[in-house]
Amino acid sequence: MSVPQSTVHQLDLFLRDVWKPSTVWKPNVNFGVTFSFLNALQTEELALVYRGIHNLDVPLEMYASANPDEIISYYIGSCVLKADNHHYIGPKLSFLQIIQRINEVTYRNPNRSLLNLIKFGVGWSGKPVSIGRPFKGKTEYLRLGSLDDQVKQAFVKSFYEKYAYSMRERTDEFDYGGLNADANNRRIYIEAIHDRIRTDYKRYMSIR
Repeated sequence: MSVPQSTVHQLDLFLRDVWKPSTVWKPNVNFGVTFSFLNALQTEELALVYRGIHNLDVPLEMYASANPDEIISYYIGSCVLKADNHHYIGPKLSFLQIIQRINEVTYRNPNRSLLNLIKFGVGWSGKPVSIGRPFKGKTEYLRLGSLDDQVKQAFVKSFYEKYAYSMRERTDEFDYGGLNADANNRRIYIEAIHDRIRTDYKRYMSIR
């Protein structure tokens, strides 16, 4: 069951004025996405995250507002939803509607191990988030809804860019990768994902 679009629209407009963080948020190193954290993912999921980091730019402010498992879900979800440019089918989604769809293809998929990542640490809520709703948990909804409009727009713009294919997906016409990239190799995936998020973390800390 999906959240009514009218409800999504109202919250998108008013959440920023209703909810304010009670404390200053200081993210964990690498936004909590550690090597151990990534190693808890299935190899297939790591491949999706790897392709996701080539198909989505998460704004720094959004990184800092997210729990580690949520960050990974953005990359997995965007890869799944954008594959073969399927994101161009149907009406264009708003920021919160995209998050809703991402949660539906990650947390509500019984074949994904993303739920297990929560045990590696807690984030904003200090507790494991509730699973089984279109929006993963109330705190995520509130946190993302409170982001500035320009942050939301940057995420939406990146999401709607053309899908970039890896060499493994399309050997005759690919956008990135090589002989050792996207090779169903856990070590390669984990190091590439960790390096990407570490780069963004350093950028975030340099402007704080």
